[in-house]
Formats: sequence, C-alpha cells, structure tokens
Amino acid sequence: MITKDEFDILGDLEKEIPEFEPLFDKQKLLEILGDADYYACVAYEDNKPAGYMIAYDRYQDGSFYCFISAVLPAFRKSGVYSAMAEDRQAYAQEKGYKRLRIQTRNRFRSMLTYLIKNDWIFFDVTEIEGDPMNNKIAAYKDLI
Repeated sequence: MITKDEFDILGDLEKEIPEFEPLFDKQKLLEILGDADYYACVAYEDNKPAGYMIAYDRYQDGSFYCFISAVLPAFRKSGVYSAMAEDRQAYAQEKGYKRLRIQTRNRFRSMLTYLIKNDWIFFDVTEIEGDPMNNKIAAYKDLI
C-alpha cells in the first residue's frame, strides 16, 4: 500500500499508459478520496514500477469501488493486475466489505475479458454520446 503522500508516483506511471491521457491531478484525487477508507498500491516487477490501483469506499453501502487501475504495457500478461486485484480483494474482505465494484469502458476489452473470467456481474451501461467504445460498463463481485 502507498499513502496519500506517495501519490505523486501515480502521475509518472500514468504517462506510461497509452490508453490514458496524462491527466493526473493529485489534489483532485485527494478530494475524491476525502476521508473515505481507501486502498492504493503500486506494483513492482524486477524493482520497476509495473502498475497501480486505487479503490475506495465510494458508495458507503458495504461495497468497495475500484476507482482506477493500470498496468504498464511491458508488464501486461505477467499477472501484475491479478496480483493487485487479489490484494485489493483481501483488503476489502479484511475491512468487512461485502462487494467489489468497478467501472470500465467498452474499449478496454482486456479488462472486460478479465472481469468475465473472474465471475464479475455486469449490471449497468452508461452510454457516452458519439462513441459507443467509450460507454461505461459497471460490474460487481460479491465477497460473501
């Protein structure tokens, strides 16, 4: 886990994610998280940052929401995301959360495939005008 004081590294990592526009704003992230319980990690492989994940108690309904996650291209398909997701799930269970929630976009096919393979339930689609590949797809996974 990383602390809020260490969030600056996320901006550096985001620049390495081709699917993301470098929009990292530490102050905005701190405002989003507020005083909510959160999980934040940077994954390393061979002592190099390989990815990151932030999840928090967004809805205050017993669910734990994965706000953002990414793996650098050089480390994809090496299990980095799965390791972070397992750690996030263990954290959520330890804290007593009953459900994990996530949103992804239609264009992130590898994430959609991961969610399907890992028994997540899709429950909502938010249409984004102009490009259906940007539609947001919400999913959950019960922890009990």
